[in-house]
Amino acid sequence: MRLEISAFSELMPLLLPTRAGGYVIVVLYVIAIALFLRSHLPEWRSIATGSKLVGWLVLLAFGALLSGVALVYTSEPGIIRSTLQSHILRVPGTPLLGAVAIMIVGSWLGMWPAVFVGLASGLVQSLFVTGRGIQIAEVTLVAALATYFLRQRFGGITYTILRHPLVAGLFAGVSSILLTYPAVLASIDRLGSMSLLATSANAWTLTQAIILPTLLQWFLAGTTLWLAAFAIDALRPPSTPRAVPAYARSLTQRFLFYLVPALLVVMALLLFVVTRIAIRSATDLVLQQMAHDARVASEMVPDVTVISSNVLDRFADERRAASLGLETTTNLSSDLESQLRSSNHFRQLVLVNKEGTVLQASPSIDEEQFPLSEVEALAAQAAARLGQPRTVRAWLADQRIPVHTHIEPLLDEQGQPIGALMGRVDLSVLLQPSVSSLQGTVGAGDGFIVDEEWTIIAHRRQD
Repeated sequence: MRLEISAFSELMPLLLPTRAGGYVIVVLYVIAIALFLRSHLPEWRSIATGSKLVGWLVLLAFGALLSGVALVYTSEPGIIRSTLQSHILRVPGTPLLGAVAIMIVGSWLGMWPAVFVGLASGLVQSLFVTGRGIQIAEVTLVAALATYFLRQRFGGITYTILRHPLVAGLFAGVSSILLTYPAVLASIDRLGSMSLLATSANAWTLTQAIILPTLLQWFLAGTTLWLAAFAIDALRPPSTPRAVPAYARSLTQRFLFYLVPALLVVMALLLFVVTRIAIRSATDLVLQQMAHDARVASEMVPDVTVISSNVLDRFADERRAASLGLETTTNLSSDLESQLRSSNHFRQLVLVNKEGTVLQASPSIDEEQFPLSEVEALAAQAAARLGQPRTVRAWLADQRIPVHTHIEPLLDEQGQPIGALMGRVDLSVLLQPSVSSLQGTVGAGDGFIVDEEWTIIAHRRQD
């Protein structure tokens, strides 16, 4: 994980849910918050006036401040790759101390102040950290849950352990993670263009990335409250008589209390397993289809070097058999044009002498559209002097054209080199059928072709 200290560095646009289910989630969160507040209404009357009001207002501002600084990321530099599609997802930071004020206010003052602090904290995180509008309700609900864990007064060992700040903070962190997944699921697809399966995969990837930072956030909050409670008695929740849980009043209610959560856990596990299997199966299907499309496209890629060598070697043999040296310029231009039309392979044929000077080109060399690169000129000069064929690749940066050039030496009757014939192939045109066959594979993505050095030589977009 990477820690980054920042303070309200960037105001992010507040994104509303892109799916209808997102607004249903917001309504459910708000109803849950309202139920918590209604059950603790007497606390509001006790703190709405007096010195405590000033204190919790100060803590409200303090909580909002802590929610905008000390961001912790899971990876460098806060980006991850989706498990299903080749999407680069930005991992929002987690305020390292964002839950400290919530835990302190919840333990000291109760439900209502903690909810207001959670509301301020969620608003700051939405505006300066994540940009998700749902997070306002999400953080507020987690603040209510944390306060409920801290201030519940039921008897028994289980509830005594649950009141401990470290345990309450851990449960609040787990609750925050569970509430984050549906909220992210409803917010991640801004354009609403991805399938539900792809959106679920991206939401799960982002949720996995914030598990450790979220648990660390609430662990620090619980530890801070635990240590502070030793020194400040006011931070300890008020001691009240132990109450009997509602579910313990009858055997039926006790049975339902354990049965319903068990059913919910089983349903959640089944949903998780089915979703993961579906994502893995879809991923395997996508990879298999992509591999098949790549094999089909590779069979369409011609052997540029072999074809170029055969065509140019035949042309050089014809001139040597006819005793047509470079000094014989008769029909030279028409010969190049005829060869260019018959091969349907080259974009340009260039004839050079032993010094590398261009004698004839068909079509003529255009410095604006298809210039001769320095690499090609040097290779042509070497082939003309040494009498050995050369094959080079060049990238015409200004024109954004990958060029494959094969150079075949021209020999006289005694077998001595007198020049060279250069065949230039525009790979962006020659390989276009292969590239076109790779587009739209499994509904999305761009296919392209690379050489043995992993350099892109053909792509749907010229840039």
